[in-house]
Amino acid sequence: AQRRLARIMRIFIHNVDTYLGKVLVDELRKGDGVFHRVFGTAAAGADQAPKVVKRILSRDDPKKTKKMVDTLQSCKVIVMDLFSSTLEDLHFAIKALKVDPTASPPKPTGDFENEVTFILVSSAMVWSHTTVDPDIGSVRESDFPARAPAPGSKYERWKEMEDLMMSCFNREGSTVKGLVVAGGVLYGEGEDTLGPLFKDAWCGVQEHAILGNGKNRIPTVHVRDLARLVRQVGQNSDGIVAAETPYFLAVDQ
Repeated sequence: AQRRLARIMRIFIHNVDTYLGKVLVDELRKGDGVFHRVFGTAAAGADQAPKVVKRILSRDDPKKTKKMVDTLQSCKVIVMDLFSSTLEDLHFAIKALKVDPTASPPKPTGDFENEVTFILVSSAMVWSHTTVDPDIGSVRESDFPARAPAPGSKYERWKEMEDLMMSCFNREGSTVKGLVVAGGVLYGEGEDTLGPLFKDAWCGVQEHAILGNGKNRIPTVHVRDLARLVRQVGQNSDGIVAAETPYFLAVDQ
């Protein structure tokens, strides 16, 4: 029984009640013959959160804020997605793990000895204007330092948040690994991104909205496949050297 309990992890997921959050909860709680304990926040309120989430935290008042900090510090894996998170949310989580994200460069604010894997879920659109090596024909995860989003798009801010998180945690002496999992356009599990397009095609609508010149390829990924990659990264992070391979792309082949 003790050996069984030792394999149960505490996992924190930001906004467990969103489209992506619900699938992350469902996938990340699955362990090797056990169910991990999931904690998190809720965008629309605790009543919208999956019932399997052990506790919904908030920053509504100082007492609740302290409880959320304590919970973040006690978790082995922390997952935050940029689809539903703000820079303020990211700053709060980083500060809870004893790093000042506003310093240049970021610096520790105290002792933090727990080993934590912090996973930031982002979008492959952060790479949309990346220069591709013509001999290879596609981007590689190892090209992450050169990734470039479309100028003026929201993904410029997302890239800044990715870089901030990695610089805060992937430094000498840090016990927190900062990793990014970037997915294509999400579909599946009742999404509304591709649904209208499929409906129009099924109904025989002759004119469809085409973005770009019609020859561009939009990266996609099933939301459950993205969540499963997040789970694999979180559960196997001991074998990941964050300073060398902090970035993972999740797109359909």
